[in-house]
Amino acid sequence: MECLGNMTAPTWGKGVVMDSSVADADRTARVWQGQAGGPERFRLGSEQHKTLFCRMLLDTFNPYKPAVIDWPELDPDARDRLVSLPIWDIAVQTEGKAKLRVATYGETVSDKLLKEAIALNGFEEGRHKDVLANMVRAYGIELAEEPVYIKPRDPEWAFMVTGYSECIDSFFAFGLFDLAKRSGYFPPALVDTFEPVMQEEGRHILFFVNWVAWHKRNMPWWRRPWFALKVLAVWAFLIWERIGIARGLGGAPDADNNFTVTGSKSVGVDISTSEMMDLCLTENDRRLAGYDKRLRRPTVVPRLVRFTRRFMGKPKPVELGSTAHRDLFCQHFKATYQHYEPEKLPWPELDEAALGRLRAVPFWQEVLHTELRAGLIVKQFTETVDDPVLKEAIALQGFEEARHADLIRVMIKRYGIDVQEHALDPLPADIATAFKDFGFGECVDSFLGFGVFKIARQSGFLPESIFAIFDTLMYEETRHIVFFVNWMAYNEAQRGRAAGWRRGLTSLRFYTRALKRLIGTARRGAQVNDGKEFSATQASVFLDGFTFRRFLEDCYAENARRMQEFDRGLLRPSFLPKLADVALSSLRLWSFRRNSA
Repeated sequence: MECLGNMTAPTWGKGVVMDSSVADADRTARVWQGQAGGPERFRLGSEQHKTLFCRMLLDTFNPYKPAVIDWPELDPDARDRLVSLPIWDIAVQTEGKAKLRVATYGETVSDKLLKEAIALNGFEEGRHKDVLANMVRAYGIELAEEPVYIKPRDPEWAFMVTGYSECIDSFFAFGLFDLAKRSGYFPPALVDTFEPVMQEEGRHILFFVNWVAWHKRNMPWWRRPWFALKVLAVWAFLIWERIGIARGLGGAPDADNNFTVTGSKSVGVDISTSEMMDLCLTENDRRLAGYDKRLRRPTVVPRLVRFTRRFMGKPKPVELGSTAHRDLFCQHFKATYQHYEPEKLPWPELDEAALGRLRAVPFWQEVLHTELRAGLIVKQFTETVDDPVLKEAIALQGFEEARHADLIRVMIKRYGIDVQEHALDPLPADIATAFKDFGFGECVDSFLGFGVFKIARQSGFLPESIFAIFDTLMYEETRHIVFFVNWMAYNEAQRGRAAGWRRGLTSLRFYTRALKRLIGTARRGAQVNDGKEFSATQASVFLDGFTFRRFLEDCYAENARRMQEFDRGLLRPSFLPKLADVALSSLRLWSFRRNSA
């Protein structure tokens, strides 16, 4: 365990032993935006398009080393479950084939940047093979002798087979991986060891589908019909391969190939097909959400799954207040934990202009006060919780709130920001109500903060590297409010208040209190406030001339985007999004009537 202030850090996500530079790269691999000032739109197949998808792969490289992975010790039952999985032979061989196929195609490419990106793709495929090989040795898993890998005669065909195959397998693997996290079927340290590999597969398929779009548009017109037929042939081959495997035509060893489609029971979870599809769709969206929106996403498998889901019944919703509901939001909260240490984040060197803008922001005092107070509230409330599952999850939230305060402290010290840390006022005696007030206040502040963050980022107010650091914090705040509204619903249901109208009235009361505090903050304006809410009153610092309508639209859109990353079975904060939707509809109607007059 590691200590942060007086809070104890959880140990999730530490299967891979990494120095600070590798840990930084692990975070960078998940969120990437193209160079600031680039075109909002560009033609597919253009030089800008090629640069964007190649730089995405190159810039998000994670330099972890398979040889230094600290494989956790497993108890006999966990090891037996691992050994019994029917995938290890084909997994090692698949990565070996992929490395050769990608490398062979790379030899035919003359474009320097594209060649470099494809070479990295091939290297990473080989590294995946090394990870798997080291793991099976560590746990004494016996493998069949590897075949001799033969160079493909048609490098382009082989590259396309690998790429489209990964588009299929990664889609289902994302869901299975999340299922393995939630089920506890394997130790978290073992599951998290494969997290960098899973994220790399997401990067690979994103690179591949953009290569297809670029490659097709840069070949002579007379070759394009042949290329289209080639794409169809690849899909036909892959579909035939998987149908054959499902029917057992490929022989026992090759039956492993279909594991990503049929493997939910192998990770200890009994889940319906429709629920598995929904989980894969959610995880696919989440894995790819952090990359530049101008890049194409894989669409064939997600569209086919969504089409199939139309003819299947909706999964039975989790009953609010049930043990299943509690386990869902608590396990999801723990599974999405991200390990980092504030002082080891990749803080950039700022030029005088950027440093001046950062120091001129008037609310760092309030931010620090907010996070310190939040950590204390959650910590004290945790001590009153008896349920061990809830207690562990709420303690994690308290740790993260305290870590946010440490992050702000590190930034203040590093960049010489004039902020004085003051002692906190005593907390109310009714800590449960204080926790609820804090939670609803965080829902209000996060919704507004999403818009402020987007506006500031688009304006180039600070270097992108600073925003990348704070995007991690924004993601954690999103997790917190999703966790909170589910805890609130669970808590109300446990007290016999599960009816929607009763929960709605309770929420309205606390949101009213939060909004009153926000209005008080707004009236104080630039004056030093009590640090409870700060986003709305300080938005104008980031961008001169923005309108209220644009700000509200950004808040609404960013909230919707960030909420897409979470399990569809979880409740989301809905009061402010609904209020914003009504306000925006009214503003549009008013604008239409004014323009028509």
